[in-house]
Amino acid sequence: MTCQDFEELSGAYVLGSLSAEEKKAVEEHLAQCPTCPARFRELQAIVNLLPLSVPDVEPAADLKGRFFARLQQEQPNNPSHRDTVVPLHQSRPAARRAAGRTWRAALIAVAAVLLFSALGAMTLWNLSLQRQVASLSANVVQTTSYKLQGTASEAAAQGQLTCYTKQQICVAVMHGLSPTAGNHVYQGWLLQGKQPTSVGLFTLHDGTATLPFQGTTTGYDAVAISLEPGPAASQHAPKGPVIALGALQNATSS
Repeated sequence: MTCQDFEELSGAYVLGSLSAEEKKAVEEHLAQCPTCPARFRELQAIVNLLPLSVPDVEPAADLKGRFFARLQQEQPNNPSHRDTVVPLHQSRPAARRAAGRTWRAALIAVAAVLLFSALGAMTLWNLSLQRQVASLSANVVQTTSYKLQGTASEAAAQGQLTCYTKQQICVAVMHGLSPTAGNHVYQGWLLQGKQPTSVGLFTLHDGTATLPFQGTTTGYDAVAISLEPGPAASQHAPKGPVIALGALQNATSS
């Protein structure tokens, strides 16, 4: 499983809706990937807060009225069923049975009202929760990704640029890069025609280089990574060779 595969399944994973096979694949990926666990913790924290954000819901105003009207229609038009009067000559066991029937009927009616109220509240709560989950998932997972491919001496390296649309944050991740020597650094660029714009320096660890930066790719044609003399970022244009490129036309959205 790749990081992109995890992005596509992350929302369903934190909501517990993956199959056993998919869940196992995601958990194996999380155990090995250095970046995706942080993503998972962000999503899990949001889902954990969902029940606390749902307001109390009142059942429909006419729900109780409809129930009692139906209950009265089903009762016989016999006054003795509405008011239980126990004659003095009636035996005590019979009186207790009649009183018991009256209390049981009242308790059943109250229980039914409570049940209808609870069901109505739960239905509305579930609908509200589903809407919030869908909204939060859309806000968190809505990304656009572009493939990055190494060139020349770094032809085996590959990665991707992921942009979070609403947050206007992009993260470039490159795997398989060679260690830098001396003060050399890897630097990221966005290209508009032949005009490059620096987006910062990569952090390199065990062959994986990462670079988060604020902004979007709107108006740019490509993304590039160059090997610069360092230790500071080059200004205006790369001074060293470009070791990776990615076109910004072929995007993958999620």
